[in-house]
Amino acid sequence: MTVEGHPSPVKSGEPFCTRSQILSFYDYHNTKIGVCHQYLRPDGRIGASGKLDPKRVHIRGTVYYV
Repeated sequence: MTVEGHPSPVKSGEPFCTRSQILSFYDYHNTKIGVCHQYLRPDGRIGASGKLDPKRVHIRGTVYYV
């Protein structure tokens, strides 16, 4: 599942039409196991560090979040 919107170019430092996306990851039981943020640039590259920014991870019944 992906939720997205346009970031503020001034605050993000990303090019115009870059998408701010929240990505959810699920295991084979359809249980949410993680949530990440990314800036997806118009050319398809990931902005900022070039890597997903983890926000929440579920490991063996424990939730870790930023």
